[in-house]
Amino acid sequence: MKVIFKEEVCSTPSLGNKHRDFIHLRMPVGSRIIHFAEHKSTDTLCIWYECEDASEKILRRFWLVYTGEDYPGEREAVGTVILDGGHLVVHLIEQTR
Repeated sequence: MKVIFKEEVCSTPSLGNKHRDFIHLRMPVGSRIIHFAEHKSTDTLCIWYECEDASEKILRRFWLVYTGEDYPGEREAVGTVILDGGHLVVHLIEQTR
């Protein structure tokens, strides 16, 4: 049976406080990310993903990239969040290798 889960990625960045580190999340094998958004009530950026409920978990690695910044290849875009009235646009990128 498939289930949808929410996972916090990081606290919501601001123009003066941009995150730069890799983000490591333990997620079930075969998870498919279906949404990336700001969760205002917790002031965090989150992903929602679907998976088989009892799947073994693996470590997945993500990076926050801001519009106009370079990032190395071997990564796949997951989603985009627009913050601060459009003044800050954040892209969630997953390392694929």
